[in-house]
Amino acid sequence: MNIVIGTTTLYPEGLSEPRVQMALKMVRAARELGYRVVVVEDGSSPDVAEALGQAEAEVVARENPGTGMGPGRRQALRLAAEAAGVGGVAFWMEPERYPLMPFIGQICQPIINGEADLVIVGRKSLASYPKAQQMCEVVGNFNFQLLTGKPWDVYFGPRAFRSDAVRVFLGYQGEYGDKWDSIFVPVMRAMKEGLRVVEVRVDFIYPPEQKELEDKDPTFMAKRIYGLYLLTRASALEAGYRWFD
Repeated sequence: MNIVIGTTTLYPEGLSEPRVQMALKMVRAARELGYRVVVVEDGSSPDVAEALGQAEAEVVARENPGTGMGPGRRQALRLAAEAAGVGGVAFWMEPERYPLMPFIGQICQPIINGEADLVIVGRKSLASYPKAQQMCEVVGNFNFQLLTGKPWDVYFGPRAFRSDAVRVFLGYQGEYGDKWDSIFVPVMRAMKEGLRVVEVRVDFIYPPEQKELEDKDPTFMAKRIYGLYLLTRASALEAGYRWFD
């Protein structure tokens, strides 16, 4: 079964940016394991696209640059699903999460076995994460459980889809801001539609170089808190609850 990873990149500082090297590690590891990687590139310096191509990623330009996070992610998922073909698996992940590569086969197994349409990837531990992110995501996952009854680690972004199930994500119109909600709210809609959604937990370790970057930069704490607010609001409204703005 074809497994195609779709992701997006935005590295305006070029190859000197540490996240570029993490993305290249992901692409190289994926190709060694036999997975295709489709990268939707949006605003990085030209040397980044060249380096990704040399690592054997299939690099395409963003169709609608400057329109925020959601459209780029939907483009990446659409292209991954098209490349995977009927019965294949489209896999969404952020490009810097290279330690996830050894677990891709395990994560996709429920789809390969015909037991699931969508797989939520969970982490067995958050101990390797920055403290602020740990706290925000524990609260966020608890809120999701209150709303849906599912104790899933939905704040971990990677998702695996049977290729035809990607339509649920492509149909999202960004009603709640079109940032991280672009891969979050569609999970709730997939559940409502009766798609078979399961979780697979793995021993993922947060990239240590990314943790080092975040530990030195207090703006990341603000980003996590902001993301928690956006996703808590989006999930509450999607579930039919009031929200107090």
